[in-house]
Amino acid sequence: MSLDGVLRNIYTYIHLLDTSGLADVSKWNKEALDNAFTWAYYCEEVNHQSKGKPYKADLEEYIKELVTKAKLKNINGCLDLDSLGKASSWLRQSLLQNRHLTPVVYEHLLMKFKSNEALVQDCCEVAQTKAACLILETFKHSH
Repeated sequence: MSLDGVLRNIYTYIHLLDTSGLADVSKWNKEALDNAFTWAYYCEEVNHQSKGKPYKADLEEYIKELVTKAKLKNINGCLDLDSLGKASSWLRQSLLQNRHLTPVVYEHLLMKFKSNEALVQDCCEVAQTKAACLILETFKHSH
């Protein structure tokens, strides 16, 4: 596949990741969820395949430029080639936190990863993040 094709596919994932944290996710069905994870796995494979390759630095620059130019509503510009190695985890965490995910799709998400240790790790990560935010908010209001 050409570099343009790879970048288009990464761009698709970036927009899906961005959407996964927004109210738009209420329009997703099981198939949309599965497709989003297909794109995430693709990005993880790109990350894996680029390790130690001479084109890695160029690909990294293209991805940074892509993220900078994307009109993202929910995620900041912290995505890079290395973070794409955890694309499915980022997507899972974003969806787990989104209250707009329908119960049917939420259940599908849980069932999809029910025997996967990564789901437990992602739930812990989400819980720790929320706890840290609550602590900071409490601290902010007490001072």
